[in-house]
Amino acid sequence: MEVRVARLESDVEYIKRDVGDLKLDMRVVRSDVSGLKVDVARLDERVKALPSKGFIVTASVTIVGVLTAVIALADKVRALLG
Repeated sequence: MEVRVARLESDVEYIKRDVGDLKLDMRVVRSDVSGLKVDVARLDERVKALPSKGFIVTASVTIVGVLTAVIALADKVRALLG
């Protein structure tokens, strides 16, 4: 019986040590997660500042339209300028 109790006591000591290690690891994880929250918030703000897809499409179509008009009317502009 004493051998079984001694083994249980030994096992409990290992469990205590492992739980202590887990507590330390969880502190590190918590600090890492809080740092990640800040980084994600910062990234979210930077992404919100990027131009939208609609703006990019509109700007691209406008530029292509202007260039097409310049190319199409180049001869007429040259004729007017002499």
